[in-house]
Amino acid sequence: MWMKKDLFSQFKRALASMKEQDLTEAKGLLMEVKDELENNREWPEGEGEWNLLMAMCHYLEPDRAIPLLEKARLLIHGKSEVVPPCTSMKRDMYSPIYWYLQTPGTADETGRKLEHMMELYDSLCGGNRHDQLYQAQLAFYRGEFEKAESFLLKNDGNAKKSGNGLSLVCSAEYRVRIAIHRQSLGEWSRSYDMICRLQNSENRVVRETAACLKTRVRMAVGLISDVPRWIQEGKFGAVSDGGRFRIVDDSISHVVFPLAWSAHMEYLLHSGQYSLAINAADMASSLYGLDWMPLYDAYLWLYRASAWKALGDARKEQECLEQAMDILVPDGLWLFPCEFLPMLGEDLNKAMERFGKENAEHFRNTHRCYTGKLSEIRKITSEAVFRESLTEKEQAVARLAAIGLKNDEVGEYLSVSPNTVKYHLANVYKKLGIKNRIELKNAMENHQEGGLAVWVQTSEKEKY
Repeated sequence: MWMKKDLFSQFKRALASMKEQDLTEAKGLLMEVKDELENNREWPEGEGEWNLLMAMCHYLEPDRAIPLLEKARLLIHGKSEVVPPCTSMKRDMYSPIYWYLQTPGTADETGRKLEHMMELYDSLCGGNRHDQLYQAQLAFYRGEFEKAESFLLKNDGNAKKSGNGLSLVCSAEYRVRIAIHRQSLGEWSRSYDMICRLQNSENRVVRETAACLKTRVRMAVGLISDVPRWIQEGKFGAVSDGGRFRIVDDSISHVVFPLAWSAHMEYLLHSGQYSLAINAADMASSLYGLDWMPLYDAYLWLYRASAWKALGDARKEQECLEQAMDILVPDGLWLFPCEFLPMLGEDLNKAMERFGKENAEHFRNTHRCYTGKLSEIRKITSEAVFRESLTEKEQAVARLAAIGLKNDEVGEYLSVSPNTVKYHLANVYKKLGIKNRIELKNAMENHQEGGLAVWVQTSEKEKY
């Protein structure tokens, strides 16, 4: 007979397996004690804890998780004894709109289910509300930017509280995209810097996600220099596993693979390797099974359409566009295909005509508006540069000068001459595109230094 301490230890082992993303093992550990829990008098709430943990194993399936959470709520009085406060229902998750929207035309219904699921979970554990990030992404793709920002603010507060860096980096990505629509280089820069800072996270998944997003947001405004070789080559050590992918070496983590593969395909398109881009999209479907996520599948069709257009095959381009629009139109995700405007242009409008006059006109307006904004932000960013990062000595001088120390004081602190300080400070000013200590202080507060490039504006100073 299992005692309470034995059951508690078993539940903790299951929770540890979830943290390592081994849901199969977690479910196995839980099933070992399922029958015992029904007759355990020493820990009557144990069945509630079991239901809570099993719901966490089914976090991608709200229809299965919600009944389990409702039962847990009836059996557990107060907060869970097993799951620590503010534990996320799923620790490492990127872009929940991709994972949760599994059937086209159900975006709003899925959002309601997610909200209910997280309300139940929060009442037991106070976890991280992924439904807010889902709602923010959904609002963005529908062009509802103020609504998207409201959800992003709520998401950031919860993510900081629970230490979820992956949720923060995803939020920064969508702030970058909103900045494009507002033609705000300042907003673009701040969000980009947030992604750079998160690239230094202790969490491997956060670091890799930030690296992928840094590459993608640069490519979004036409900057394809400095793409990491591992993204260029797409050598991520992934293999097929029953229609899904799995990672077989240490090249990249499991959660980041769909994002990294997207960055790889975008690089192939931007660098003119169109046949390879088509092959990469086909591999994503046939070998890795990534097309089980409808929005990712739509991306694959749009990648293919872009490549086929560049190769001059209008028929295949049209077939791919129809496949993508069949997924996107039912939920009104107008901005989703607009990200491919530089490649597809007016062909996107033509593909919309079969969905009726109202839908076609709505999309045409979105298309026209996005084209102008994208052109403007690209013009602005083409007048900006990624300057060199500061050396260790320059960073030391910059930090001390930024807090108000004079050159001789900085020299005394670092055991160097005032002339050496002056020399390093001149290089700092040049690299950061600034002129004095006041601008240096602002730059050191607002920009990332350690080993990463700094985004600076060299054109007319933006007013924001």
